Amino acid sequence: MAAFAVLAGSVFGEVGCGDSTGMLCTLAGCNSGVTVQVTPLPTGPFRVEVSPLGHPVSFVRDCEDPADCAKIFFPSFIPEAVSVRVTTASDTVFVEIVQLEYREFRPNGPRCGPVCRNADLDIPLPN
Repeated sequence: MAAFAVLAGSVFGEVGCGDSTGMLCTLAGCNSGVTVQVTPLPTGPFRVEVSPLGHPVSFVRDCEDPADCAKIFFPSFIPEAVSVRVTTASDTVFVEIVQLEYREFRPNGPRCGPVCRNADLDIPLPN
């Protein structure tokens, strides 16, 4: 019986907090931000710059190896509208998105924090 009490304590000890209804919540974290996917993926090095619409560049990602940049996540970047510039060896594409669509994610359950907001952007390159 003592072994069961120790085991139960270690299993339930992983629960981190509760809400006002007594529901137990875990302590998983998450990050809000914007993910940019460039399609088709360039064959050589490229650069992605993002900024809130009408503001200077906030984040830059230089991709020397395109395979490492299939999806680029910009953490803590959650503007209402965004400008994206993709520069390759042969072209520059500039896209403005006036209204981003965010989805909310609650890794610890529907009534537990944190709440993260994420948006996915597909940026097409000319063929």
